[in-house]
Amino acid sequence: HLSMLLEEYDLSLPMMKNLTFVFEWRQLAEPLLEGAKTWTQTRDFKVGAAAAEKGLQAKYPVVLVPGIVSTGLESWSTSPEYRQYFRKRLWGTTTMIRAVLTERDKWMAALMLDPETGLDPPGAKVRAAQGLDAASTFIPGYWIWAKVIENLACINYDTNNLELAAYDWRLSYYNLEVRDGYFSRLPVCLQSLVPLSPWGQSRSVFFSKREGRKVVLVGLKWVEAEGFGDGGPTWVEDHIESFVNVAGPLLPKAMTAFLSGEMKDTVEVNPAGSYVLEKFFSRKDRARLFRSWAGG
Repeated sequence: HLSMLLEEYDLSLPMMKNLTFVFEWRQLAEPLLEGAKTWTQTRDFKVGAAAAEKGLQAKYPVVLVPGIVSTGLESWSTSPEYRQYFRKRLWGTTTMIRAVLTERDKWMAALMLDPETGLDPPGAKVRAAQGLDAASTFIPGYWIWAKVIENLACINYDTNNLELAAYDWRLSYYNLEVRDGYFSRLPVCLQSLVPLSPWGQSRSVFFSKREGRKVVLVGLKWVEAEGFGDGGPTWVEDHIESFVNVAGPLLPKAMTAFLSGEMKDTVEVNPAGSYVLEKFFSRKDRARLFRSWAGG
């Protein structure tokens, strides 16, 4: 810039011909580069590594219960129109995005529940993905439980003492048990981890997020209730060490989405994103889909 000014005003500074301003350029560039360096840095494993350095280790088995829309949903339908999606995610991963953009009506028909039974519509069969990968990430670059899992791994958690209790969040709690036997399987999941606990613990820890809080509480009541789980009034005290709730709701907030097809995530989207969302998945379509999901 200085040389341009000298030329523009026809100024001549012979004594400055060999001046390169190296020091000044360095002073200007270093703050900019310092900020850019943080882009390549990662916080992966930092919390868990710090905990391990303090001597913290896995003690109680942990069961993670994801929130609404967190668990991936797979197609298990063998109907001709859905065979191309067999065992592929209709909710989560890039497969969902491709299905929404290319076959939106078929995608919606598969994910909508029967308005009479609240279960699978005729010809479609969608089930919750299972295992730790079921809710680790939603789409590439959008993690959900991945960071929690990797930091727990730093203090010696693995598949022997860590489980993710995935569920089909579209279903009502009643139908979760009717169709999938979810609440019957939940205590079995807990107790299956106990024998492998390195500390010989007889109790486990529940770690839930958002909607998962209600799923856990309903499940614990179900286990103890006579005629259902038949675990007796002391089952929770005997088998649960603690319950960690992350942003779990205490009051219902779904009415807006049911009425309008809008929610905070869609209202606050930028104009370009709003146009794309409305073009491929309108408010009317969203409301129709949301209303079929009793669990939502």
